[in-house]
Amino acid sequence: MLVTEPSGTMTHVVSDGEILTAVKRNQILASFQPIVDRDGGIRKAEALLQWEHPRLGRLPARLFIERLLALAPSRSIVQSLCRYLRGLDWPLHLRLAINLEVADLLSTDTVDTVVQLADHLPLEVELSERGPYGDTLLTDIQGSLRRLKEAGCRIALDDFGAGATSLKILEQIPVDGIKLDRHWIQHAPLCQSTEQITKLLIAAAKALNLEITAEGIETSEQAIWSYLVGCTFAQGWFFSRELNWDEFQRQGFTRLKSPAQA
Repeated sequence: MLVTEPSGTMTHVVSDGEILTAVKRNQILASFQPIVDRDGGIRKAEALLQWEHPRLGRLPARLFIERLLALAPSRSIVQSLCRYLRGLDWPLHLRLAINLEVADLLSTDTVDTVVQLADHLPLEVELSERGPYGDTLLTDIQGSLRRLKEAGCRIALDDFGAGATSLKILEQIPVDGIKLDRHWIQHAPLCQSTEQITKLLIAAAKALNLEITAEGIETSEQAIWSYLVGCTFAQGWFFSRELNWDEFQRQGFTRLKSPAQA
């Protein structure tokens, strides 16, 4: 697997063996990225993974997550993450978002673990819209979704607009919010046709009274645009990179910069 350093300056080869060793040695740890409202107030955070690589330093999940999921069962990763999160003194005024694959909803043990975590903190489950949603699978996961909702979890559809089934999923899954795929946020301010499509996606979500999170915000222009068109929350490196738990605590749990402060 080729991994480019976060700085973008060099690319390195990382073997499957290194990934498996990292799992065994607990080098793949939880990180947190704040999600903010239009005033910069932190309203929730997404739990992600980061790899403390002995040669390359801290690597964000987007650089290795697909290969990790191909090598290690998703349920074991989710269960390990949930055990870690239960041990934190999480600020209960913030909702914590965790990512699940569609296959995770077919695992009773994984759903049990998430339900137990929801007893300890306010939880949001993000399901990727890129998942293989066929009619049969949508039917099979309904029971798990009901259990999560009954446990107090909010359900959000991640990567919204990235696949061809977004609106169909909204019809069949009891979601509370969507997270717009970063493609739309990063290209809409620059392209009129992309902007119009993005506004249609947002309008559909607003008609269903869903929370709308814009992800992948990298500039003040993108942040301002996302709020002007009706997004509820925003997330991205413009506001904050992914932070480990100690960094997240030191930063504080209340407010980051707003677009107007850029």
